[in-house]
Amino acid sequence: MAQPIDQFRRASRIAFAALALSTAVACMDSTDPVDGDDDDDEPDVAAIVVSAGGTSATVPNANATPQTGTVTLVRNQANQVSFRFVTANGQDDPVIVAQRSEFRLQASSLLPTSLTFTGAGGTGATFTATIIPTVAGQVTIPFELFNIAHNHAELARSVTVTVQ
Repeated sequence: MAQPIDQFRRASRIAFAALALSTAVACMDSTDPVDGDDDDDEPDVAAIVVSAGGTSATVPNANATPQTGTVTLVRNQANQVSFRFVTANGQDDPVIVAQRSEFRLQASSLLPTSLTFTGAGGTGATFTATIIPTVAGQVTIPFELFNIAHNHAELARSVTVTVQ
């Protein structure tokens, strides 16, 4: 009987974490130096395209819009996963591309213990990670595009994947 209760608690924590992450808003300290217009220095990400092993999902950068598509990962295997940050026209976000060295992809502190998430590089507005899941089923992976220069998450979202 304890196992279903533990699963419910875990699912509730994951759902709460996903809700909290989806409402996170990037902020810019007004004392940060800005070259030109403030909007020119901030990414204008409309969606994140998450891909692995021929499967993909689009995670909108909007609080109320659900992800489309499905990402499938293999249990107990190092899965190479890409996260492409795009604007509304589907192109790489130019701010991320131009200031690539100021950003890194990382898991949020709410990452389930059944996953290992290691940022692994990428180019342009695409970041890669190695994700190792240890439990089959659906799991929500909270991730952040962290702005190293401003020392905060530029955006935080979650992607739900199926682990086989």
